[in-house]
Amino acid sequence: MPDSAHTAGPWGCVWDLDGVLVDSTVAHKGAWQALAAELGYTYPDELHTQTFGLRNPDIIRIAWGVTAPADRVAAWGDRKESLFRAQAQTLQPLPGAAALARDLHAHGWRQAIGSSAPQANIAVLLDVLGLAGLFAACVSGDEVPHGKPDPAIFRTGLERLGVAPSHGVVIEDAVAGVQAGVAAGAFTVGVTNTRARADLVAAGAHLVVDSLAELSAARLEAHVRRRNA
Repeated sequence: MPDSAHTAGPWGCVWDLDGVLVDSTVAHKGAWQALAAELGYTYPDELHTQTFGLRNPDIIRIAWGVTAPADRVAAWGDRKESLFRAQAQTLQPLPGAAALARDLHAHGWRQAIGSSAPQANIAVLLDVLGLAGLFAACVSGDEVPHGKPDPAIFRTGLERLGVAPSHGVVIEDAVAGVQAGVAAGAFTVGVTNTRARADLVAAGAHLVVDSLAELSAARLEAHVRRRNA
């Protein structure tokens, strides 16, 4: 009886976006600084380091002590994302990311984005990176009830691709993202773009690489087959 790794079915990969396909830190920082200037506040480097990755309302609260009214906070958050999309126009893919995405596509893999970023940001970044045509689906954080490390975002991505978790790969740079990929049942790759190797191993990553240039469609398929054997 053949095991599940050898049965018919498409291969699929769900990518995190920030820190995996692209480093958007400089664009986010520039957007927050531009918003601060518009509002008459400041946004120093140490504040960006402290708050990076938090939700916009939390950043606004920590940075400027503003929590209400809710519609004002929401409008400021929307303005920041608009400024981010303008700042993002010059971003480039991280080493090995574009080549791997193209190799997977050439070998018939189905690909999706699973990111907490807003859909509009995802669309702009994929377009700027020249990769939009390679991804069949995108799942943003506002489409699922819980963020990472909950597996919903990656499970949804695989479902939209029509790929079983046993044939799926998740690529992540964050501890919570690795935990989510593993919980979704996918072969989970951690890339050390933002976290140390030991952190990603401790989070449960099946494979940790220092650059996506180390990977290819053939290598990923071989890893998944061995995991499932």
